[in-house]
Amino acid sequence: MSPALALLPVLLPAAAGAAALLLASRPRSAPAADGVAAAGLVAALAATAVLWRAAGRAEVALLSGAYVLDRFGLAFAAVALGAALLSSLLLAEAAPRAGLPRGESQALLLFSTAGAVAMVTAGDLLSLFLGLEVMSVAAYALTGFRRTDGRSSEAAMKYFLLGAFASGFLLYGIALAYGVAGTTRLDAVGAALADAARAGPADGRAALGRVAAALVLVGLLFKVGAVPFHMWVPDAYQGAPTAVTAFMSSVVKAAALGGLLRLAGTAFAGPAAEAEAGGGLLGLLAVITMTLGNVAALGQTSLKRLLAYSSIAHAGYALVGLAAAAAARDETARTAAASSVAIYALTYGVSVAGAFGAVAVLERSGRGDAEVGDYEGLAARRPWLAAALTLFLLSLAGLPPTAGFFGKYTVFSAAVAADRTPLAVAGVLNSVVGLAYYLRVPLAVYAGRAPEGEPAPAAGGTRLALAVAAAGTVWLGMGPSLRPFLPGLTDVLAWSWSSAAGLFA
Repeated sequence: MSPALALLPVLLPAAAGAAALLLASRPRSAPAADGVAAAGLVAALAATAVLWRAAGRAEVALLSGAYVLDRFGLAFAAVALGAALLSSLLLAEAAPRAGLPRGESQALLLFSTAGAVAMVTAGDLLSLFLGLEVMSVAAYALTGFRRTDGRSSEAAMKYFLLGAFASGFLLYGIALAYGVAGTTRLDAVGAALADAARAGPADGRAALGRVAAALVLVGLLFKVGAVPFHMWVPDAYQGAPTAVTAFMSSVVKAAALGGLLRLAGTAFAGPAAEAEAGGGLLGLLAVITMTLGNVAALGQTSLKRLLAYSSIAHAGYALVGLAAAAAARDETARTAAASSVAIYALTYGVSVAGAFGAVAVLERSGRGDAEVGDYEGLAARRPWLAAALTLFLLSLAGLPPTAGFFGKYTVFSAAVAADRTPLAVAGVLNSVVGLAYYLRVPLAVYAGRAPEGEPAPAAGGTRLALAVAAAGTVWLGMGPSLRPFLPGLTDVLAWSWSSAAGLFA
C-alpha cells in the first residue's frame, strides 16, 4: 500500500483545512467552508474504516517508520475524526453567531484534527511530538478566537503558556530517550530499554530511560488534563467558544490517551510496568485525578466549568485502564485493558460532545456562559432538548443503559482482571460522588420554574450533531445487549479488542 493511501486519515483533514482557508479569503465563499469541513471529515472517517478492515493485526511502517498503519492507531483516529465531525457541526452555527471568522475557525479545527490523527498513528517519538504540536497550536488559537472577550484571551494565554511548558518536558524526555537508544523509533527505544533492564543496575541507561519516560508522561498527562497538570482545564473550557470546548474535551483527550497507550505498549513498556508494579504510580494518579475532579465539580454553578472539572474526573477513569494495561501480567489482560481505554475514549467523546452541544443551544439565547439555574424549566419549553441534555449527563455519570455505563464497566472490569481491584472500587465510589453534581442539572430542567423567554431554536447542524450524539449514546449503551437484533453493528468490544491486540502483537 502506498504511503499516500495509508495516510489518507491525516491528509484529508489537512487538505480540507487548506481548502477552507482558501474559501475564507473570499467572504461570499466563506460559508462553504462548513460543508468542506464536514465532507473532509466524513471522507477521512470512511478511509479510516476501509484501512482498519485491511490492516489486520500486523503493523505497516510508513515514511521510514515515522508513522505506522495498524488497527490500534486507526481505532483512535476514528474516535478523533468522529468527535471532530460533531464539533465541526456545532462550530458551523457558533462561529457566525459569535462573530468568529467562519473559514478560519473550521480550518484550525481541521488542522488540529490532522495533528491528532498523526499523533495516534505515530511510530516515532518525533512524529508523535509533531502531531501533538500541530494539534495543540491550532487548539490554542481556537480557544482565544473571541478576541473581544477577555475571558477567551485569558484562557488561551493560560492554555498556551502551560502547554508550551509541558511540551518542553516532553521534548526533553524525547532527547533523553534518543540518548539511550540512539534513535527515536518507538520499537527501537523499547528494545534498547529492555536490553538496559536485563543488564541490571550497572547499566545507567535503565535509569536514564525511566527519567525519559517520566518527562514524556508529564507532557502527555497535561493534554489529558490529569492532576497535577489540570490547572488549565477549567479556565480554557469556560473561556473558549462552546463548540471549541466540545472539540478539546473529546478530540484532544482521545488523541492524548491514544498516544499514552501507544507509548506504554511500545517505547516505555518497561518503565510503565516497573512504575505500576513498584508503587502503583499510574493508579495513584488515576485515583487523585478522579477524586479532585469530582470534588471540585460539586461546588460549580457554571455548567461549562462543572463539565470541565468532570472532564478531569473522566481523565482519571481513563487512566485506570492505562494503569491496568501497565500492571497486567499476560497479553490477554493487557489487551483487555487497552481495549477498555479505546472504548472509554469513544463513549466519553460522544457523551461530552453532545453535552456541550446542548449548552451551545442555550447560549444562543444570549445568556453567554450558562449557569445551572438557567436550565430551570427547560423541559416545559424545549422537551426534546431537555431530554437530550439529561441523556448526555446521565451517560457522563455512568448510569445504565447509556454509553457512559458501558465505558466505565469495561475500564473497571479491566482493572479487576489486572489485579487492580482497589482502582475499580475507587472508580465506583467516585462515580457515586459524581451523581451529586450531574443530577443537579436534570433536577433543575424538570423540577425548576421556567423563566421568561424561549431559547433560540438550534440550526440544522447543531440539531444533527445532537441527534447523532444522542443516538450514539443510546446505541453504545444498549447496542451490545441488542446484538441478536443488530448484527454487525454492535460488536464494539470486538472492534476495540482487535484494535488493542495490534498494539501487543
